[in-house]
Amino acid sequence: MARNNLDIEDVPPIVLFIVVSGITAGILQLTAYGSFTLSDTAIQGLEVSIAWFIQLASLASVFITNQLSLGDVNPLQPNASGGLSSTSRYLFGGMVVAIFAMEFIPAANDFVTSSDMVGTAVVLIEAAGIMSLSWLQ
Repeated sequence: MARNNLDIEDVPPIVLFIVVSGITAGILQLTAYGSFTLSDTAIQGLEVSIAWFIQLASLASVFITNQLSLGDVNPLQPNASGGLSSTSRYLFGGMVVAIFAMEFIPAANDFVTSSDMVGTAVVLIEAAGIMSLSWLQ
């Protein structure tokens, strides 16, 4: 866990997170095993994508390897403990809002996937959010 340096153990989950973000934003496509895609799953009536679980697992991996807590990324708390900068906290907040909004708000998903430019902007926000967690902590 080096400060102001990208940790090598964070690279695989970050790359996976960014690729899956591109898939959920509609700017990348991946199909495996015939008709199986990353957006097919339902758990007891709740429809969530496999890509969403992969994003959460990648984010959790970066949190664990950098020994972060939710207090470290809360934009409403002052930076008294020497945690992340306010910019990193807002990037993290934007990333989390984008992940959950695209999964659970159909209008947000339709808006993001309707335009490649909007999808690319969302992927860049999500990539900056997860990269800042690894880089600055």
